Amino acid sequence: MLDNTITLAYDAEGDGNPVNVVIVRDQEYPDRSVYIFPDADAADHNVTFYRTRPKPSGNFKGVQRTREKLTKPVTVDGIDGNLVASAAIVEMSTSFPKGMTDAEKIAVLQESLALQIHAVLRTNHYLAGSV
Repeated sequence: MLDNTITLAYDAEGDGNPVNVVIVRDQEYPDRSVYIFPDADAADHNVTFYRTRPKPSGNFKGVQRTREKLTKPVTVDGIDGNLVASAAIVEMSTSFPKGMTDAEKIAVLQESLALQIHAVLRTNHYLAGSV
């Protein structure tokens, strides 16, 4: 089980100057935990951690799955020029065959992080939506 509080080094500007942000467990369910950020209003700024346990099939040991869903409230300009409240959502999931080494898992996660923080990909894919 995850700790009730998690300290994140959060670099909001992407400029290499992170600050620590503490998120706190707000809700707990079987195979799911919800954490809220300090600025959460009615728990609208949160991250949910999910897990699915492996299910063996024949000679295969199964696949362990994890998923994180980050939800952050934002305000955007509406078509009529008025502000509209909405949510920015980022989801990440993993699917690792049972028996994969920790080193193999870490290598895959590091590749994923490298993709997410790559400046050109961040600008062209994540921000502009190019593929």
